[in-house]
Amino acid sequence: MEPTTTTSAVPAPSRKRQDLLRFAAIIGALFVLNFVAQRFFFRLDLTEEKRYTMSDATKQLLTDLKQPVTVTVYLTGDFPPAFRRLEQAVRETLTEMQVYGGGNLNYVFIDPSAAGTEAGRNQFYQTLLKKGLKPTNLGANENGKRIEKLIFPWAVVQAGGQTRNVLLLRGSQVAAPEERLNQSVEGLEYELASTIRQVAPPGGTKRRIGVISGHDELTNLEMADILTAWSQNYDVFRVDLNQVKDLRGNLDAVVVAKPQKPYSEVEKFRLDQFITHGGRAMFFVDALRVDLDSVARNGAALATPYNLNLDDLLFRYGVRLNPNM
Repeated sequence: MEPTTTTSAVPAPSRKRQDLLRFAAIIGALFVLNFVAQRFFFRLDLTEEKRYTMSDATKQLLTDLKQPVTVTVYLTGDFPPAFRRLEQAVRETLTEMQVYGGGNLNYVFIDPSAAGTEAGRNQFYQTLLKKGLKPTNLGANENGKRIEKLIFPWAVVQAGGQTRNVLLLRGSQVAAPEERLNQSVEGLEYELASTIRQVAPPGGTKRRIGVISGHDELTNLEMADILTAWSQNYDVFRVDLNQVKDLRGNLDAVVVAKPQKPYSEVEKFRLDQFITHGGRAMFFVDALRVDLDSVARNGAALATPYNLNLDDLLFRYGVRLNPNM
C-alpha cells in the first residue's frame, strides 16, 4: 500500500492576513528609516587628515544656537558636473549642520536663472548685485569641450536682523578651475560656520578680547588686518592694565602684541589673576630688539634684549624666552 501525502492549503483569509502583516512591516521599516535619516547624517571620510569631517567646534556652535538662522544659497541650477559637485557639497554640509542645529537652522536653494524670461532673469540678477553678490564666469571641461557658466557662488546667512554674505567659490585665482573647486569644497564648513557665528554668536553675545596697551605694543594701524578679522566674531577693546584693576568678568581673552617696555609687578599680577581664573591669553613677544635698517645697510646688526619683565610670568606657564636669534 503506497503512502499517501496530504497537503493543507493555507486558508485564503490567513494568507491575506500574512500579506497585510508583511506590507505593514515594510511600511514600518520605511518609516523608521526615514525618521532616522531626518535626524542623523552619515558621510564617510576616507582622507587621512579628515578634511570632510565636521569639527567639534562647529557641532557645538550649531547645538548652542539660541535663535533661528536661515541660509539662502544661490549656487544651484543647470550646471556642468564640476559645478554640481560644489553644489552637492554645499547641500551635504548644510544637511549635516542641520542635524546639530535642529529647528534653529534652515536653508533654501534658489536658482537665479529660473525665471521664465530673459527680462525676469536680468531683473533678479540686478537684485543680487544690489546685495553685493557678484557673479562668476568659471569654465570647466566637459566631454572634451570648454564650457563657460555664469554662476552666483554665494550664500546669504540671516539671523536676528543681521545679514552676512558668504562667498562659496574660494581658492587661488591663479589655480585651475578644478583646483579652485576642490579648495572651495574643503573650506565650506569654515566659511559657513564662521558666518553663522557672526550673525548668531554663542550665548547671544560676542566674546570680548582685550588688546593690552601702554608698553609700546603694536598700534591699531599695524594690527589693522587681524583686528578687522577678530571684530567679525568678537568685541575688541584696547586695555590699559594701569586703569583696569580687574580683568575678570570684563574680558574673555587678552592679547599682548609685541611690547617694547617693561611690565610692572602690579600689571603682571593683574594678568596672572586673569589667567589663573580661566581667562585666555595670547602673547606675541620678542626677546630681542633688532634694527632691521642696520641689517639692510650693513648686512648685520646688534641684538639687544627688551627686558620686558615678563620672564617669570611666562616661565610660570612653561614658556621661556631665549635671548638669542
